[in-house]
Amino acid sequence: MRLRIPFTIMTVLAWASAAAFTPAMAADNTWDQISKTGVYRIGVMPGRAPYMWQEKGSEKWEGFSIEMGRNVAKALENPNALGRSVKVEYVPTTWATVVLDIQANRMDGFFGMSITEKRKKAISMYGPLYALAHVYINAKGFDPGKTWESYSDPKIKVAVNMGTTDEDAIRKLSPKATVLAMKNSPESILAVQAGRAHALGTSVLAGLNAIKKNPDFASPMVIPTPIQSLPSGGGTRRDGDGRFYAFMQGWAWASRNSGQAKKFILESIANAGLDPKAVPPEMKF
Repeated sequence: MRLRIPFTIMTVLAWASAAAFTPAMAADNTWDQISKTGVYRIGVMPGRAPYMWQEKGSEKWEGFSIEMGRNVAKALENPNALGRSVKVEYVPTTWATVVLDIQANRMDGFFGMSITEKRKKAISMYGPLYALAHVYINAKGFDPGKTWESYSDPKIKVAVNMGTTDEDAIRKLSPKATVLAMKNSPESILAVQAGRAHALGTSVLAGLNAIKKNPDFASPMVIPTPIQSLPSGGGTRRDGDGRFYAFMQGWAWASRNSGQAKKFILESIANAGLDPKAVPPEMKF
């Protein structure tokens, strides 16, 4: 039986682990930067419920990625961490630029990205917080099959978000498909709505939102076999210091093992007007 240590205690333990990490410090390391400014900057992308979104006419950000960021800010306020008030600031980004934005110190972190070897070479990735399967969402009336191979046809056009692991998965697992790489989710969805693409290649949670908002999509989503998924977490820049990354890794471990990450996800699914029961059983947290 797994022993579950309360999340608040684990936050303190995460900091204790980070404090013991003492490589050469960079002049502009993330830990000291947040300590000085009292601002924790996280990347946001519009229209990505249940990850992150804004209701029409509202400037307030919602979603489990947002809740995770707020929870980190609260953990940083702990006397055993920064011991000061920390404000969350939201920085617009895109899948095509998110890694570059982290590297350039335009943001301190981003939540909701798959952990890949390519990304780990560019930024420090913490997690995993959860794992999601790659899926296809077909236009109504289109159904080539239930395997990756059945979509691997030059005649089949698949819209994906540029620079995502979903794009990488579709190119690798359905290599003969014609991939249309779009800048963001709205453009990918529009490609299917307008008849320029036969299907949307995405992940389970983003797929729930796409189906809800777009009657032109078939339901349910297709989880091609064999099931392919990647662990997901977040990223922060390599700052030559490492204290903030160590803190984030401790926080991520505590968040997943306490069930807090799962709670954030399920609550955000419901808050977005999606049905938590619609999450396919293949999805593993």
